[in-house]
Amino acid sequence: MRALVAERALPGLAIALLGDPEWWVRLAAIDNVPPEQLAALADDPEPEVRAAALARLSPTTAVRPEERT
Repeated sequence: MRALVAERALPGLAIALLGDPEWWVRLAAIDNVPPEQLAALADDPEPEVRAAALARLSPTTAVRPEERT
């Protein structure tokens, strides 16, 4: 349930969910936070969370909002 909330959360709530103990909640919140909040996730213990945060921070993998699914 928290992951579903994280996927739809406004940035303020999504930022708080980046600290959730469950990795899938952190992963779900990544697309809803400002990029400057993602640097801390570069050291996340979960490889999938790290990869998603770094991909979002990388200008070569940036996706325009209208292209997101």
